[in-house]
Amino acid sequence: MDIGQTITCIAWRAGASSAVKSQARHREEIARMAEEGNADAQFQLATNLFESDQATSWKWYCEAAMNGHSSARVATGFYYEYGLEPVEPDSVTALMWYRLADEEGQEWAEKLEKEIDQMKIEKADRLARDWIPGICKK
Repeated sequence: MDIGQTITCIAWRAGASSAVKSQARHREEIARMAEEGNADAQFQLATNLFESDQATSWKWYCEAAMNGHSSARVATGFYYEYGLEPVEPDSVTALMWYRLADEEGQEWAEKLEKEIDQMKIEKADRLARDWIPGICKK
């Protein structure tokens, strides 16, 4: 190996190590901001955790949804519609969250409306209309 290749290899290793440290710092910063109530950070943390820990992911989607994050409200609706861990399926609550998600949730709301009866739709509409921030139920 010539000196140029050696230097390139050393620089690459240093860069890779720096990138790993940078990613760890970024994750720590996202977690700190989420704890402080930043809805975008809460959503990002939930999304990062979804594959590895759905229950903790749920907690952060729920927090972000309560803080008005539209995409988190859609994700919370998914949890209810599909009964993802740790919640039980609940089409009324799913539809309520889709309604609360503004335009982003309307496509999902329209799809779900085709699958449930009118009484459930009306109940979901009442819940969305009267909704006040609180703890997400499981």
